[in-house]
Amino acid sequence: MSRGARVVAHLLAGAPATSVNLDELDADWRPLAAVLLDAPDRGAALEAALAQRPDGQQRWAELLAADALAGEVPG
Repeated sequence: MSRGARVVAHLLAGAPATSVNLDELDADWRPLAAVLLDAPDRGAALEAALAQRPDGQQRWAELLAADALAGEVPG
């Protein structure tokens, strides 16, 4: 799973915008993270941004996986 997916999932979970450095994200995820930083409704902003992308469904699946793994403790 990419770092970008984890960062975007983190933002969707309510992380402050100051916790993200866009320069550290890969080019595929940077635009999605940037959309969320100042959005009043991050979920709606992400949904709109994904709808504009040809790989939106793939990105959505990666976000769901990142969110599911966020609660796991490494064994």
